[in-house]
Amino acid sequence: ARFSDFHRKVAHMLLERQALELLWLSKDNRPVAIIYNIRWPEKTYFYQCGRATGLPNTLRVGHVLHIYAMQRAIAQGQHEYDFLAGSEPYKQQLATGARPISRLTVVRPHLLRWGYAFTDQAKKFFRMTRGLAEAIGQPSPG
Repeated sequence: ARFSDFHRKVAHMLLERQALELLWLSKDNRPVAIIYNIRWPEKTYFYQCGRATGLPNTLRVGHVLHIYAMQRAIAQGQHEYDFLAGSEPYKQQLATGARPISRLTVVRPHLLRWGYAFTDQAKKFFRMTRGLAEAIGQPSPG
């Protein structure tokens, strides 16, 4: 319920800013594929998509809709269609490149979380020192 409520609110805000793009492909007046994009100056961000169940896997309705969305973006002056994170096969087939993704985690100060973060950093340190020790032929610490 929280996820749906969040998207209803965000969709209304995006719609007010003319940044919401919902595209669908229909057959016999029934949607068979839909894309939820966010349009920003010069760039369209693909967020979510779906397809009707029961369609043969050989029907690439998602591909067709993405290609239409890309053509539409170009025609409207967009410079980029960004698939965002993920390495799903369809993204690799339709994209011309990829960017590295960085991850930032923000947590409230809490002793347990601090302990997890410290343990994670300690593991990284020991992996690094082990690699250095092996490189110079010394016994590895830990």
